[in-house]
Amino acid sequence: MKILSSDLGSCEALPTPCDTLFLDDSKVNDPLIRGMGSMVAVGGIHVPANHCALLEKKLNSLCLDAGFPNGEAFKWSPSKKLWMYQNLVGGNRTKFILDACDIAKELSVKAVVVAEGKNWKPATSERIDHELDATKLVAERYERELKRTRKSGAIVVSAPSGGHKQAAELIKTIDNLSSEGTRYVKANHISFCYSTGFERVRCLQLADIIVSVSLAMITGRKKYSSEVFESIKPMFYSSNTGEILGWGMKIHPSPLQIQVEETLAINLSKENLITGPKFCSSNSNNYISKHTAA
Repeated sequence: MKILSSDLGSCEALPTPCDTLFLDDSKVNDPLIRGMGSMVAVGGIHVPANHCALLEKKLNSLCLDAGFPNGEAFKWSPSKKLWMYQNLVGGNRTKFILDACDIAKELSVKAVVVAEGKNWKPATSERIDHELDATKLVAERYERELKRTRKSGAIVVSAPSGGHKQAAELIKTIDNLSSEGTRYVKANHISFCYSTGFERVRCLQLADIIVSVSLAMITGRKKYSSEVFESIKPMFYSSNTGEILGWGMKIHPSPLQIQVEETLAINLSKENLITGPKFCSSNSNNYISKHTAA
């Protein structure tokens, strides 16, 4: 895997046409579900090679039409310093986000999210933090999808707030999937990994929407997220029979996953009728290994 940690600048800067996974993270320290504890999630969008630059262009046009000043980012939960905090609110903000999701779906964009409870041990190793652990699980699912479609892919991550040292640690985690793999997956189809500024790439901003909305739903914050979640749900990786959990969305550990199912009654299937199990077995990594296509 080739590691490039310098600024990407735009989708057009990718050195070779390939599918690209744009990743961001989200945190919720006070879930509304009793006993859940702090949660972290990593996830984003998987963009087909021939649609990467087009998605970036269409998202930027959507921003300009909505009145965004040049270079202003959009987020699910914008800070007060961002233009959209005061200038795109209520129903107009929801419509903007739904329009962005519709553009992505028209271009065959897929979604993947892994959420972890910070009061539990990480899934892959006790020696790494939950953000890196979730990143590994996301990369596993991306690798599985690339293998299934016989494609190669790049990963673009939003530069962490911790600066270059934290960015290097994140990229090294992804690189180790190629050289060492995990217990079940070795990332032979992931060719490039980048870190770049969030505000410069619209696809990363859409990744923020995907992961933030998903974690909001998982942690019981449904009031504002449920409508958008229903829109993005068809984008998630899924099994042949439509199950999303364990494929496009993973909640670690399994007791939390079951708790989300029972407490929120989130229908995580693309179809109303489930022909197979909704949720993965108690060992999610065994589930991946058992069901990964050859």
